[in-house]
Amino acid sequence: MPPKKTPDWHYETAIAQVEDIIEQIETGDLDLAAVFSQFAIAVEQLNQCDAFLAQQQAQMSLLIETLTDDRAGDEEDEDFKKHPKSTTV
Repeated sequence: MPPKKTPDWHYETAIAQVEDIIEQIETGDLDLAAVFSQFAIAVEQLNQCDAFLAQQQAQMSLLIETLTDDRAGDEEDEDFKKHPKSTTV
Protein backbone atom coordinates (compact mmCIF):
# COMPACT_ATOMS: atom_id res chain seq x y z
CA MET A 1 0.00 0.00 0.00
CA PRO A 2 1.47 3.39 -0.96
CA PRO A 3 2.27 5.87 1.79
CA LYS A 4 -0.37 8.47 2.57
CA LYS A 5 0.16 11.85 0.95
CA THR A 6 -0.20 14.92 3.10
CA PRO A 7 -2.74 17.51 1.89
CA ASP A 8 0.04 19.88 0.84
CA TRP A 9 1.99 17.19 -1.07
CA HIS A 10 3.04 18.16 -4.61
CA TYR A 11 4.65 15.95 -7.24
CA GLU A 12 7.16 18.59 -8.31
CA THR A 13 8.22 19.26 -4.72
CA ALA A 14 8.71 15.55 -4.08
CA ILE A 15 10.87 15.17 -7.20
CA ALA A 16 12.96 18.18 -6.16
CA GLN A 17 13.42 16.66 -2.70
CA VAL A 18 14.57 13.35 -4.22
CA GLU A 19 17.01 15.21 -6.46
CA ASP A 20 18.39 17.08 -3.43
CA ILE A 21 18.81 13.81 -1.55
CA ILE A 22 20.67 12.27 -4.48
CA GLU A 23 23.01 15.28 -4.57
CA GLN A 24 23.65 14.99 -0.82
CA ILE A 25 24.42 11.28 -1.09
CA GLU A 26 26.67 11.77 -4.11
CA THR A 27 28.83 14.34 -2.29
CA GLY A 28 29.94 11.63 0.11
CA ASP A 29 29.70 14.07 3.04
CA LEU A 30 26.94 12.14 4.84
CA ASP A 31 27.69 9.43 7.36
CA LEU A 32 26.25 5.99 6.66
CA ALA A 33 23.26 6.42 8.99
CA ALA A 34 22.32 9.68 7.26
CA VAL A 35 22.65 8.02 3.84
CA PHE A 36 20.21 5.29 4.87
CA SER A 37 17.84 7.83 6.42
CA GLN A 38 17.87 10.04 3.33
CA PHE A 39 17.52 7.00 1.08
CA ALA A 40 14.39 5.94 3.00
CA ILE A 41 12.91 9.41 2.56
CA ALA A 42 13.67 9.33 -1.17
CA VAL A 43 12.05 5.91 -1.55
CA GLU A 44 8.94 7.13 0.28
CA GLN A 45 8.71 10.19 -1.96
CA LEU A 46 9.19 8.06 -5.09
CA ASN A 47 6.46 5.67 -3.95
CA GLN A 48 4.11 8.62 -3.51
CA CYS A 49 5.07 9.91 -6.96
CA ASP A 50 4.42 6.49 -8.46
CA ALA A 51 1.00 6.28 -6.81
CA PHE A 52 0.17 9.81 -7.96
CA LEU A 53 1.17 9.06 -11.56
CA ALA A 54 -0.78 5.79 -11.56
CA GLN A 55 -3.87 7.63 -10.30
CA GLN A 56 -3.48 10.34 -12.94
CA GLN A 57 -2.98 7.75 -15.68
CA ALA A 58 -6.14 5.92 -14.62
CA GLN A 59 -8.06 9.19 -14.65
CA MET A 60 -6.74 10.10 -18.11
CA SER A 61 -7.58 6.64 -19.43
CA LEU A 62 -11.12 7.01 -18.13
CA LEU A 63 -11.47 10.44 -19.73
CA ILE A 64 -10.11 9.15 -23.05
CA GLU A 65 -12.48 6.18 -22.89
CA THR A 66 -15.39 8.53 -22.22
CA LEU A 67 -14.33 10.73 -25.13
CA THR A 68 -14.05 7.70 -27.42
CA ASP A 69 -17.48 6.45 -26.32
CA ASP A 70 -18.99 9.90 -26.92
CA ARG A 71 -17.50 10.07 -30.40
CA ALA A 72 -18.77 6.58 -31.24
CA GLY A 73 -22.24 7.64 -30.14
CA ASP A 74 -22.01 10.80 -32.26
CA GLU A 75 -21.00 8.75 -35.31
CA GLU A 76 -23.96 6.43 -34.79
CA ASP A 77 -26.26 9.47 -34.58
CA GLU A 78 -24.80 10.87 -37.81
CA ASP A 79 -25.20 7.51 -39.57
CA PHE A 80 -28.83 7.37 -38.47
CA LYS A 81 -29.48 10.92 -39.71
CA LYS A 82 -27.95 10.08 -43.09
CA HIS A 83 -29.64 6.70 -43.43
CA PRO A 84 -32.70 6.53 -41.19
CA LYS A 85 -34.12 3.04 -40.87
CA SER A 86 -37.65 2.60 -42.02
CA THR A 87 -40.08 2.16 -39.18
CA THR A 88 -42.79 0.68 -41.39
CA VAL A 89 -43.11 -3.05 -41.77
